[in-house]
Amino acid sequence: MKKILSRMVIGAATLFTTSNLLAIEEITIDTWSEYSNGSEFDVVMQGLIMELEWTKKFSLVAASAAGMQIEESSGEKKSTAKDLAIYPKYDFFDPKQNGMPGFSLMAGGVFPTGHNFLSSPNRAYLAIAMFPMKLFNDRVALEAQLGHRYIDVKDEKDINRLHWGIFVEANMVDDYNIFTNFYSGTQFDIDVPSLSQEYGLSYEYSDTFKYKMLFGIQPELEGRGDADATEYWGELGVEIHFSEFD
Repeated sequence: MKKILSRMVIGAATLFTTSNLLAIEEITIDTWSEYSNGSEFDVVMQGLIMELEWTKKFSLVAASAAGMQIEESSGEKKSTAKDLAIYPKYDFFDPKQNGMPGFSLMAGGVFPTGHNFLSSPNRAYLAIAMFPMKLFNDRVALEAQLGHRYIDVKDEKDINRLHWGIFVEANMVDDYNIFTNFYSGTQFDIDVPSLSQEYGLSYEYSDTFKYKMLFGIQPELEGRGDADATEYWGELGVEIHFSEFD
């Protein structure tokens, strides 16, 4: 499985660096400022998820982040960066209003390109099936994820584990929405805890800009397992969508 996913990522990277880049139909940029508080380190960072869509079916998702880590005991500050995640994605069909869910498949990996606290020496390969739904005349959006995470652990036994997630966003008043997200660790990190939770508010300013703020909580990691300590974080971000290129 690892070899297949590696070839998919290499193929997507080749596509990204060719003239096909000029045929991009849509670009979605999700960027946010985040502060997280842990038992050993606090982290201030800027995150980025970019999705490049060449057709209504195929897209490429890439994600990373960079910032500063602050050691709790000494106050020492160092730069830190997340590892690079790359995922080719194919949308087989879209969800129907108040009806059948859609279906998408995303397969790729996260590679150790970062440094210090936010990085890992390992590699992760994931294949994820996504089932988005539209409910109550589009006032509620729901997406379920189910997949497999393979962690190529440096100098130790590799790990296979289930990936799952449930995201719900509901329109409340005018263009204001509330949302929540439960998942078995983000697909954009290599080593993840067993359960992450997010709760937030979004505002759809226009078809191009969507502003978001959220609060998250998850167990800290001890190696690749949950520790007794808990990590908290807050985010302020914007999702930018471009859909017309002349």
